[in-house]
Amino acid sequence: MRYAIFSDVHANRQAWEAVLADIAQQGADTLVCLGDVVGYGPKPLEVLAGVRAVTANFVLGNHDAAACGRLDPSIFNDRARVVIEWTREQLDNDALQFLGQVPLQMNGPDVYFVHAEIVQPGEFGYVEGVSSAKANLEAMVESLGFIGHTHLPLAYSMPKRGGTVTQLPPKDFQLERGQRYLVNVGSVGEPRTTDVRASYVIYDDATRTVFFRKVAFDVEAYKEDLQQAGLEILPYFVQVVDAGKAADAPRPAAAPQLALAHLPKVGEVVAGGQGHLVMGMPGTGVHPATGLGSSAPQSKSSLPWVLSIAALFTILVVIISLGLMQNEEVDAGVNGETQPPSPVRVPANTVSPKEVQRVNTVEGPIRELMVQRVGRNFRNLAELRAEVDELNSGSPLSSGMLDLGDAGNDPCGLVWEGYLRVPERGFYKFSLEASTGAALLIYGEEQVSSVAGSQESARVLCRRGNAPFRVEYFQQGGEQSPGLSLTWSGPGLDGTLSLVLEGGSSREAIAGNPSPKAPKSATTDPTSSGSAPGDQPDRTAPDNLSESLTGYWPLNRRTSKAVSRFAVTDRGVEEK
Repeated sequence: MRYAIFSDVHANRQAWEAVLADIAQQGADTLVCLGDVVGYGPKPLEVLAGVRAVTANFVLGNHDAAACGRLDPSIFNDRARVVIEWTREQLDNDALQFLGQVPLQMNGPDVYFVHAEIVQPGEFGYVEGVSSAKANLEAMVESLGFIGHTHLPLAYSMPKRGGTVTQLPPKDFQLERGQRYLVNVGSVGEPRTTDVRASYVIYDDATRTVFFRKVAFDVEAYKEDLQQAGLEILPYFVQVVDAGKAADAPRPAAAPQLALAHLPKVGEVVAGGQGHLVMGMPGTGVHPATGLGSSAPQSKSSLPWVLSIAALFTILVVIISLGLMQNEEVDAGVNGETQPPSPVRVPANTVSPKEVQRVNTVEGPIRELMVQRVGRNFRNLAELRAEVDELNSGSPLSSGMLDLGDAGNDPCGLVWEGYLRVPERGFYKFSLEASTGAALLIYGEEQVSSVAGSQESARVLCRRGNAPFRVEYFQQGGEQSPGLSLTWSGPGLDGTLSLVLEGGSSREAIAGNPSPKAPKSATTDPTSSGSAPGDQPDRTAPDNLSESLTGYWPLNRRTSKAVSRFAVTDRGVEEK
């Protein structure tokens, strides 16, 4: 998939048409607009209609928010405020309603889009250096993020596990594994460098390559539009072009970014939701000039082919439905008697075949859950991962929670995949304990693993919505009983909740419900047996060591196989 990602068109019709033509030549499949379609420029209605005609992927910019009334324009500087107030009079009700529902942020497959910043999207802060880039990179849960707002194309990289932030120039580069990237796509309609060409980015997720694009546009025609609109403003790129026409005239100094934009006041924050990427919008790159360069109603010229595509899609759905109905009739029986379908479940004593089961839950902590069971003896998680790669759809399961009911006592491996319903953005604590071995992956990265009954925890920054997750678990034969415990706690949750069914029950751990007991691990806690000598209270590490003068790691959770430098004695915790 090739994405064309652009930002800050700012009602510049000439720049938008030039960029759209270049996007078509680059063969982009999906277009993404990072906001500020209006503001500063003389053609807000025409440009907004043109962008809407080729993509449904929008995030809100600060000028868009001010134009539709979601942000107070008084916090802008004089130049920006005058144009915003004029822009409001140019937009019709449809345009204002559209901008009123545009989300602040949007995500796709391991990629994130926002206009200004990731830390607080609604405050429209500036990523203008390594320090601010570091804070935003640390707030990311995806490997790649795209922003605009400063009008300066460049990129930042940082190891996923944290470390030094590197600023990259606006040159093509390939993503490296283990790195996280934040890319500023620059500005289409208001360049603020001495290179006055329009900027945008092409991202190819197949080759994991980011391409910075520069496109020349007709500045003289833009100046004519300004004059016809009666806007007495002189953008920085116009000053650069005009200075180049005069012999020996010095070019203007670098554009003062923060002076040309607005600085949000304390408490002036825009509310908004999160959108999801619409893949492969029809017509992107096929007829790039349709509906552009004229009045807003002309954007309706795309309606006939949209209706045609919708009609073809409807016909296709009908054909598929008829085919499915025919298959059901064939399976109904020889004499036409309808037989009730039998649920496919994996017998507990079956040591063969991989079986895949799927569930679509309406309520509960997990949705679209899939589970695969492999009946063989695994020595470690690496062997299980080599056996189970990606899961395919299968028969419905009874509940949207992890269930060990089908595992039995025989050696096997279970892999669950689905989407965790995250109520709010923030850090969530996940605690995992498995009798033999298990691992939790969120957003495609391993967050925590447990081996031989050890209880391990991790704090994970999760974004509101559906977070893709995967749990891998294996058990070995013998006297040891199978056991898996996975709990989570954090913003929007009522205490610590379990994600594993207790004894096959259907009780779901959702916000507001008390947590069902997690199944106990078969591993025996050496400090929990009656009144044996050496009994110690159960101590666990606090989330923040500053909350207590002394932080105790859970030494009592270690098994006899674990090697520790510490021992619990009558005098406290001592180093061996």
